[in-house]
Amino acid sequence: MKIKILSIIFCLFSALIIFGFVAPKNTSAYSCTYSFPHDVTVGNVFTVTVSSPDFSHGYQIGIINSAGDTVITENLFGPGSKEITAPSPGGTYTLLVGDVSPGGGLCAGNSTLNVSNPTTSCLINPTSRAAGENFNVGGLGFDPTVSYHSVSMTGYFPTPENTFNNLALMSYNPSTGAWSATVTIPSTAPPGDYIVRVDSTQCYPKLSVTESAGINDGTSGTVECDSFIGCVADFTKPPGYETDGFVGTLVSRFLPIAIAFGGFLAVIFIVISGIQFITSSGNPEGAAAARGRLTFAIVGFVLLVLAFMITRVVDMVFLRGSGVF
Repeated sequence: MKIKILSIIFCLFSALIIFGFVAPKNTSAYSCTYSFPHDVTVGNVFTVTVSSPDFSHGYQIGIINSAGDTVITENLFGPGSKEITAPSPGGTYTLLVGDVSPGGGLCAGNSTLNVSNPTTSCLINPTSRAAGENFNVGGLGFDPTVSYHSVSMTGYFPTPENTFNNLALMSYNPSTGAWSATVTIPSTAPPGDYIVRVDSTQCYPKLSVTESAGINDGTSGTVECDSFIGCVADFTKPPGYETDGFVGTLVSRFLPIAIAFGGFLAVIFIVISGIQFITSSGNPEGAAAARGRLTFAIVGFVLLVLAFMITRVVDMVFLRGSGVF
């Protein structure tokens, strides 16, 4: 009898031991934890770190939006870190980590993920171009998970009704986080000021569109010359020519002052030489010297007038009133 009782006890003890080894263990819900930055920006890369003593287990990371849809799923084999790109659009998401091993469960951690929309900005360069020519657009903060960011132009003054959409697509540089595009101004764009936009973001400053230069350099449109002088003017003022450079600014500011100052000196010398010529009567040498100074003063004054007229003719005929002189 005692042997039978001992046999029963031994069988029950053995069954308990075997059940302890083979029964499912739901310990992962308490043994694994995870952490991540809870405030990120759309398109930014952040790291999710999973900690657990079970190195043989696998984990799955899921991001769920407010509608209950899973928008991102990533797998992680064993405890460690996983880089994830923040979803779009901005909003509040739930980030969960689960142990996908047999008998696994959810890991412990704060699951709230706040994703903010980026602050976008863009600049254009150069700010003045002819119809048919190119300008550059640079931008920051646009959503890198969206491949389609389009550049458009809208008339500001004096032709606000002109709008040109889908002129170019911005390209993304992951190493710098910057966006860029080369945009060709439509040949049909009338002269005037335009607002450039990337999607709905306004770029700065405004773009000034001038008349076509009439030269095809591979980046601009071809415009027929209306006369020989017009073709010469186009040749001497190639596309992209700007009058607000250092040399143009120096000439445009210095030359009028120099001509005015020279004219003032010429008038002073003419007056002084005339007085000396009048008061030198009876002194042939003094009269001859005064006459010579008077002659040189008059010649200098005439040359200054001619110089002023020549610069105006060159500006109007060959540079089309660029304002350099």
